[in-house]
Amino acid sequence: MSVGRILGWVLAGGLVVAALAASAAIVEGSFDEDDWKVIGTSLGFSVYGALAAAGASLRTRASEAKRQLGTVTMVLAGVAFVFLLAWVWPEPNESEDLVRAWGVASLAALAASHACIVTAARRPCDTGAVSLLATTSIVLGMLDAALAILPIVELLDPGDGAAELFAVLVIALVLTTVLPP
Repeated sequence: MSVGRILGWVLAGGLVVAALAASAAIVEGSFDEDDWKVIGTSLGFSVYGALAAAGASLRTRASEAKRQLGTVTMVLAGVAFVFLLAWVWPEPNESEDLVRAWGVASLAALAASHACIVTAARRPCDTGAVSLLATTSIVLGMLDAALAILPIVELLDPGDGAAELFAVLVIALVLTTVLPP
């Protein structure tokens, strides 16, 4: 069974666990702290599993650079999930450093996953315009992640027009991601 297929089952399993936990809490008539932990962990498992699956899709490619991007993406998703677990279990951890580490790892995993998805969709027959859009999309994804990470690590104040610049860059990211197909 391929890694991508396994991660697909992981995604489905996490969603099923989250749905069962939420359903049980509804039937019991209350959501307690443990219910929220199980639901959050299951959803996190699914999200990070999906991000890792994008990396897994590149692990079978002939290009060493693509395989490395896939591996880095899978590792970043795994690290982000571990930080999520450390934050939520056994008691919610209020450490700002842990929350920052989780945010940084999550944004890095998201950007790497985006790069994997865009890279995997590229074809040798792509026109120059499609190649330019795909490359621009990957660069914007990395730039957006970096700009979102800077306030998390307190190296940038999101005021003074930074939020507006970030919003414009996200719009450009979305545009350059959806136009190539």
